Amino acid sequence: MTSRECVDAALHFKCPGKTPIDINPTLSSYRSLKQYINFSDYTDPMPNLAMEVVPHPEFLSLLGIDCISVKLGKQKDLPVVLPESLVDEWGISWKLVRQARGEYYEATSHPLARASCRDLKEFPWPESRPMEKAEETHREADTLFHNTELALVGRFGGSILETATYLLGLEEWFVRVLTDQNFIRKLLETIADIYTSRDIVAVEAAG
Repeated sequence: MTSRECVDAALHFKCPGKTPIDINPTLSSYRSLKQYINFSDYTDPMPNLAMEVVPHPEFLSLLGIDCISVKLGKQKDLPVVLPESLVDEWGISWKLVRQARGEYYEATSHPLARASCRDLKEFPWPESRPMEKAEETHREADTLFHNTELALVGRFGGSILETATYLLGLEEWFVRVLTDQNFIRKLLETIADIYTSRDIVAVEAAG
């Protein structure tokens, strides 16, 4: 059975040829694994804010991995140097923190920390149906489907609760959950609507 057939069998509660394996590595662990198996023919992919990367299909095949992630938008090559700071589409500021065994981004601002329900209506929310990214997703998924035997795993939206805590700040999140549940409900519904819309767009684009 191919990797795709094994995953499909498992999802339908049938006995696959082997136990399907997925991997969602950080940039530092991906680099370490590449060095360990002497795989260095390709540029490292650009990580997301959690420092997760989508490994190259040949790398996954060498390790016997059965799945590859498909994201919303085009996968970019890693720049020579990661930016020391950035602001994401939600208006959250991040700084790069370096450690001995890798890096990670830490949130440094929380744009809705002092917001009211009225402020939620006026906040510049991210695009919920990014059609340009959908076209890139279609090309990426089509290429992977026809040129590999890997199972394609859609990782399109994001974590609703995690996004909410970054928008508010962790302490403010806990305070608001206890003291302003109407605000929390509207905040979570708004984030959920954005991510759900993106999931629908991306699934349709990926086919």
